[in-house]
Amino acid sequence: MALHVRSTGTLRAVMLFAEFPDAPATESTSALFETIVPQSQEWLHEVSHGRLTFTVDRVDRWYRLPLPSQSYGLEFPTFDSQRAYAEELVKLADAEVDFTPYDVLLIASPPGARIPLSPTFLAYPGAGIRTNEREVRWGVTFGTDVRVADWGGRILAHEVQHMLGLPDLYRFGSLSFPDFIRDAGGWDLMSWIRPGAHDLVWHKRKLGWVDESQIVCATTSVEVELRASASQEGPKAIVMPLDGDTALVAEVRKPVDRDAKLCDSGVLVYTVDAATATGQGPVVVHAAGTGEDPQTMNRCGAIYDAAFDARAGKPSRITQGNIVIDVLSSNETGARVRVTRGQPRRRAIRH
Repeated sequence: MALHVRSTGTLRAVMLFAEFPDAPATESTSALFETIVPQSQEWLHEVSHGRLTFTVDRVDRWYRLPLPSQSYGLEFPTFDSQRAYAEELVKLADAEVDFTPYDVLLIASPPGARIPLSPTFLAYPGAGIRTNEREVRWGVTFGTDVRVADWGGRILAHEVQHMLGLPDLYRFGSLSFPDFIRDAGGWDLMSWIRPGAHDLVWHKRKLGWVDESQIVCATTSVEVELRASASQEGPKAIVMPLDGDTALVAEVRKPVDRDAKLCDSGVLVYTVDAATATGQGPVVVHAAGTGEDPQTMNRCGAIYDAAFDARAGKPSRITQGNIVIDVLSSNETGARVRVTRGQPRRRAIRH
């Protein structure tokens, strides 16, 4: 049974607005909608290279739920608390909303509600939110974090990509900033959202947002002229298989479109591990720099200077095991990259 929604074509959502006895609405539905939705639509359209269209219809009224906001268990949300919250709201809206066209349910709340975060809701068939017309299996329950400047749309785009099947690249647990984002920094929206950057090409490939013909599989030595991730044309990445679960990937990032707020450019090299769970480091970027400036780190994330490049002052070579990656040249649109694969190192056998 599929847990995730399709990642190409049109994805349709409806947005409802919930207020509470302890947190009445203090803003218009249209204002809150504009804070969150348009930026996410633009981001998804650009980063998918036009292959995903995200439509959102809003219901322009606030539905008053009967209990105080803390009664819904959303300060530390679980699957069950999210579903119960959504189903109670749907009961109020069902008489005037036809849910037939919608794959996704978005629920917004007032700033005074005891709902700090905006997690995704994902359900297998039969475990979703029942409406009069259908079962809704995907959604987001928005919290106060969407009101941080410029974060609302990025949060929604991040959560939509969970519905499409992408993992979190930041580390779960008790790590504080910036340690919890040291694996991928701001180089992917599934890690640190402040730069609002493009996804890694590995993720675009998974979602069908780049063609397989744009991915070079390097089981032997190759030399490729890679184009920037944000562009649509040309080879996008070199993938170097390591074993059944892991691979090394090289791609080019340039200050183009949504990547314009990154603090570095060049060739990004990272290891992906299909056997590693979300929030545990499924992608680890191999950083070229040390990234120690706190202000830059806050803006662009940890490992903000991770790219390799042929320009002066940047490392142009990285060695990982028997693989050597050289950045031979670079320009505004891409870089020429050479991968040299030697024989795998064998462990000495003691008799």
